[in-house]
Parts: sequence; C-alpha cells; structure tokens
Amino acid sequence: MVESLRARFGWLPSLRTAKREEVEAPEEDEEVQALRAELEQAQTVKERFKLAALKIRKENAKLRDINTATTKALEQETKRARREEHGRNKFRGALWDSNSELKLRREERDQSRVDSLILKDKLKVCSRS
Repeated sequence: MVESLRARFGWLPSLRTAKREEVEAPEEDEEVQALRAELEQAQTVKERFKLAALKIRKENAKLRDINTATTKALEQETKRARREEHGRNKFRGALWDSNSELKLRREERDQSRVDSLILKDKLKVCSRS
C-alpha cells in the first residue's frame, strides 16, 4: 500500500530503515531545551493549580454541608417556634374568654353593690324622716 502511494504521489519519503542501522538522535539545540524547561515549569504550575482547585472543592463541599445542616436546623427551629406560638395563642384565647367572663361577673357584682348602696342610702334617709 505504501509503495502504491509512493508511486502515485512520488513525494512520500521512504518509510523503511535498516533493522540494524542505529538512528542517531540529533542533539537538542538551545531553543528545544528552553521549550522543554518551559514545558516542565508549566506542568509544575498546572499541578499546583490542580492541588489548589482540589483544596477549594473540598472546602466548598464542607461549607455546603454546613450550610445544609444550618438550613435544616433553622427550619426545625422555625417549626418548633410556630407550634409553640400556636399553643400560646390557644392558651391566650382560653384565658381571654375566661378573663372576659370574670370581668362580666365583676361588673355584675359591682353593679349589684352600687344598687345595694343606693338602697341603703335611701333606707337611711327614710328612717331619719
């Protein structure tokens, strides 16, 4: 297949090399060495960034858990406070009714006392005359 492509296009380089022939790697020039150093430095920065991101994710998860727990506790406390307030209002209602009844009784007693005092005064006036 490679031979047919080479024959067809003519510009493909030969892919075969001698089995025992050692290919010499050209020495890296300064630009390649600088690029490798830059690559290593970028990889180091990338690793630091990954560690920082992981740390932030863990902290975020902890804060989310705390927020969830706080929200649940607040909801429970709110429900408890509402139940307590409802109970107090029921009790106040019962007390209010009782208090109203006591006021009416006092007013009736006070009115009967007033009537009795008026009658006593009239009796005194009648007995003097």
